[in-house]
Amino acid sequence: MCRRALAVCVAAVLLALMSGAMADARIMVISDPHYLASELYRESGLFLQAIARGDGKVVHQSGVLLEALLAEVRQRRPDALVISGDLTFNGEALSHRELAEACGQLRAEGIPVWVIPGNHDINNPDARRFAGSGFVPAENVSPEAFGTLWRDCLQQMETPNSFTYAVEVTDRVWLAMLDVSRYRDVWMAGGLFTEEHRRWLADLLARARDRGATVIAVTHQSVLPHTDLSPESCGILGGADLAEMLRDGGVRLCLTGHIHIQHRVVEEGLTDVATGAFSIWPHRYGWVTVAEDGTVSWEMDSLSPENLPEGFLEESAAFFDQASAAKLLPPLEALDIAPAEREQMLRTALRFNREYFSGTLDAGDPVWQTDPGWALWQRLGDRVSFGAYMNMTFLREQAHAPGDE
Repeated sequence: MCRRALAVCVAAVLLALMSGAMADARIMVISDPHYLASELYRESGLFLQAIARGDGKVVHQSGVLLEALLAEVRQRRPDALVISGDLTFNGEALSHRELAEACGQLRAEGIPVWVIPGNHDINNPDARRFAGSGFVPAENVSPEAFGTLWRDCLQQMETPNSFTYAVEVTDRVWLAMLDVSRYRDVWMAGGLFTEEHRRWLADLLARARDRGATVIAVTHQSVLPHTDLSPESCGILGGADLAEMLRDGGVRLCLTGHIHIQHRVVEEGLTDVATGAFSIWPHRYGWVTVAEDGTVSWEMDSLSPENLPEGFLEESAAFFDQASAAKLLPPLEALDIAPAEREQMLRTALRFNREYFSGTLDAGDPVWQTDPGWALWQRLGDRVSFGAYMNMTFLREQAHAPGDE
């Protein structure tokens, strides 16, 4: 999402507050915490090497991030905390247990927590316990075990074979928690909107209309496309039908995650906000404010440095850059260019990744056109797949930059 879009979001919230409108509900949302119990990787060099080549998730700091989240929630006291999937690193039963117990502490203090599973959470064959220079399979969770571990953060299952349910945050603010992840007959990254989901949602939207309630939808995978890459793994099979149902039912906001990037897409009055992965710098979360007149506003935020150890955010940013560089350096080193030019290209790519993942990328910023590294990417990028990825992203961001909706 570009800075202009962010400014529009924040301005809408500030305008509502300045005009004296009272909030009917304030909802805090995170996605993709990918919590990992420390017992599963303690003192394993292999594990640290593996995540250093990943996508920047600081899962080795899961405990620190969880404590910071608990502190932030207690300070800000939302009417509900929503976690839109990928609760755990790879569906480890121990990770589920520890995170569910922490969320239970918030519920005991009067702060409701509502969750849906993501593609990583149930029947995941990649659950591992690392020790030394090796690993062994770790216990994962079945759908039944997930329902037991998270029973206090779920309503009763309302569709067959999924953890789909409705929450009344207030009488006039409802959440449609849609579990569209695929983990029963087949385990896949992408989601599926089924006929059972359709019937359930039609009934919910009809009841909400009768009672004058504002409905906010929550899914793990994207309802609207955020990227032109890998639609089968990033989105929902049947997502266009789901989007049409939401629009027809008066839903204006859907909260998603999965792609790990803080990003917003608006199509025909429906806004899909993908909250950046909480496990990745800068550790984003979102605020949804519903005014008494039903107006819905959204803004993004990040963990406060006051709730984190000194220097944590800088170390997390460096870890993100290192993970990006680990994938970028081999193809860059294969180019027949001067070391100084290679360094310029690397710096530009790292800046792009930081801004894109954190939701601050402005594809229209003229500074990109004066960046010597960007000029090199334009000249040589067709030799490195990351160059095509950057160009595709810039073109999409320029074409889909939200205006003053």
